[in-house]
Amino acid sequence: MKTLSNGTLLVACMGGVLGSGSLATAGISGYSYEMSNVSQSGWLVPDARDLVTVDIYMNFENSTDFLVAVYGSAATPLNLMTDDASGFFQSTNGSADTSATFNEALVAINPSMAADSWVTIARTSSTDNNLLNVGLDFTAFNSGGALTVDNGSWFITPDDTQGSANDSLCYRILLA
Repeated sequence: MKTLSNGTLLVACMGGVLGSGSLATAGISGYSYEMSNVSQSGWLVPDARDLVTVDIYMNFENSTDFLVAVYGSAATPLNLMTDDASGFFQSTNGSADTSATFNEALVAINPSMAADSWVTIARTSSTDNNLLNVGLDFTAFNSGGALTVDNGSWFITPDDTQGSANDSLCYRILLA
């Protein structure tokens, strides 16, 4: 998830992933994250919490590894949540569900939008972003709650270079 308060990010189950050219599981070496404090300078309505940005990455073994989809199913649900009672941060002026719906041009008008929480495959804005999703209900998530997926995914097509582990540093791909 993109931003949460100084609470803990909980990933109960990452569901599954599809990778490589054959749509078999790619050479996944694990998950990692990076955290940074959020400046609320210039925000129209500052949040009462000290916010921290958390970027979650899937790490791969090879530059040829490729991520096609992140999904949750009845057998392997995907649950992204925080233990912060106020939940994930969502800007009141145009929050995004996915990086494909994040309009970076609006950040100049409303800086709090840069701290929105969303999911992705590699991209951080709508520019050159072919991310799609099916079966995801963002209702609770957009209100600061968890994103629970038991019959859906966010994905790209197998011929899209957006999912290439070689497209980012250290053979990793940003997920949320």
